[in-house]
Amino acid sequence: MDGNWVLDEIAQHVDVNTLEAISSITIPTYTQTADHSTWVGSGNGKFSISAAYDLINKEDTDLKGWKWFWKLEIPEKLKTFIWLILHNSLPTNQLRARRGIATSDLCPRCNTCSENIKHLFRECNKAKELWSNIPMSHLMRGDLDTPNHVRMSLNLRSDSNIKLNTDGCWYETNGRGGFGGLFRDHKGDWIMGFYGMRYFSSSLEAEIWSIYKGLEIILDRKPTNVTIESDSLTAVNLIMEGNPSHHPQSVLINEAHHIMA
Repeated sequence: MDGNWVLDEIAQHVDVNTLEAISSITIPTYTQTADHSTWVGSGNGKFSISAAYDLINKEDTDLKGWKWFWKLEIPEKLKTFIWLILHNSLPTNQLRARRGIATSDLCPRCNTCSENIKHLFRECNKAKELWSNIPMSHLMRGDLDTPNHVRMSLNLRSDSNIKLNTDGCWYETNGRGGFGGLFRDHKGDWIMGFYGMRYFSSSLEAEIWSIYKGLEIILDRKPTNVTIESDSLTAVNLIMEGNPSHHPQSVLINEAHHIMA
């Protein structure tokens, strides 16, 4: 067993969203965990009347009116720019051509691919060149060393000190979320990073998953004297303690704890 779902055999029986949700369920790789029932309405996986009441009366968190977004304390032009990106309304050539106000959907910088948002910011060779010339260490240094980040240390066999900062986010309305992390050396300079998107059941799972993926990289590459920083004290405590028998994320927690041990 390699820790992955055989999705080809499942795909013919479920829709795409269900398939993605199934693929996000962690299969034990390093530990053996028996199946058990858990209550998703509470943080510890145990049923209680108060947790059931809170679940029934939970306020709808859909981003109605985007009021939360427009209250962000950032420049107005940046809000507008982000809003256009999130709504896929940035006037790229692909969008302009679809609306009949451009004769070609090609990227004007590389002239090889259709210019959509993903190409504009990430896939175009000019974009890649721009990102590669940005001194990431100056952008990142300091911002991640705030008191809100909880530390846990690994000593795996060592040469120089390495720091891993992780973070995760979750959108409750559709269950999708993001995770990522970056490794820096003792001077704060960029070494490598990782990121991704998947289904999560909570923001806590996104935080734990971010730490777990960072631990897998550490296990594979075997650096030494690694300090991991996360802004989720709950995630850190669960991983450090391990074996949360009825927790909804018990498999994932135990996998991360096993790597830490």
